[in-house]
Amino acid sequence: MTVCIAARASDGSLFCVADRMVTAGDIEMESPVSKIFAMTNFLSVMPSDNDVALHTEILMEAQTRILKTIEAKPTEWPLIKDMVDIYISAYNEKRQKLAERTFLIPLKLTHETFLEKMQMIDRKIVARLTEDILNFQMPAMSIIMAGRDPLGSHIYEVHNGESGNFNTIGYAAIGAGARHANAHFMMAAQSGSTSLAETLWNSYLAKKRAEVAPGVGKDATDIGMIGPQLGSNLVLDAAPLKKQLEKVYKQTIEMEETARKSASQEMVSYVEGLTRQAQEQASANTAPQADSTGEIPPQKSNGKSAS
Repeated sequence: MTVCIAARASDGSLFCVADRMVTAGDIEMESPVSKIFAMTNFLSVMPSDNDVALHTEILMEAQTRILKTIEAKPTEWPLIKDMVDIYISAYNEKRQKLAERTFLIPLKLTHETFLEKMQMIDRKIVARLTEDILNFQMPAMSIIMAGRDPLGSHIYEVHNGESGNFNTIGYAAIGAGARHANAHFMMAAQSGSTSLAETLWNSYLAKKRAEVAPGVGKDATDIGMIGPQLGSNLVLDAAPLKKQLEKVYKQTIEMEETARKSASQEMVSYVEGLTRQAQEQASANTAPQADSTGEIPPQKSNGKSAS
């Protein structure tokens, strides 16, 4: 229950916007901590899921592996797609461990010993255990991974270990408010060729539009900016910026409400005119009128024309 948003601007900059709603078990609350995690100076992630504690374990493992990758080649900028693969690998390994704990540990087996002893176990049991392990379901987990590498800026969505690249679309949104955010981006014609200022505004407004969805936090809106230079990853928490965005947002809402009322009143007047016209026509017509052929249609009775 949340909304996380990323969008690309024409200069290659990326904006990350998120609320602070988190879910841990049956607890849902707005956290005092931002959901935009700068894993490195070129990559930020925003998780949206039903089990923040479990997802945090995966993210910590992924970050450890990413840092090791950087340390191994300190003079080379890693590719964002490789960072996404590292996250997916950490996710899959966690899924394997949980499946092992659920189905094999009670039988005093591990994945290794299960493979070793398969020939000594009844085939039906082996088939059932194999099916259970392969179909093991993790809690729903989604994440946006946004960053800039030597090839440019990139936006990825990862849902339950399956990734998708949103560079061509130019924006992405996950969480309960994703449909509302995406609808705004589509209406605003947001793309990778949209200016920096427009992209910032569209990203902020998309989050505000998403607040109508149940479970989207309204108390705080965090904004991050990656690029346009390599190694630039900032959290835009300056009070003047947020104050300006909120000011423009309120002005926008007021103008939209004024336009809505004006359009509604214009339609009321138009429909009243149609109603008057229909009433006048009805009062003037005291007999059936000819059809388009100039003849009065025959009256039907029991399926036969009256003579």
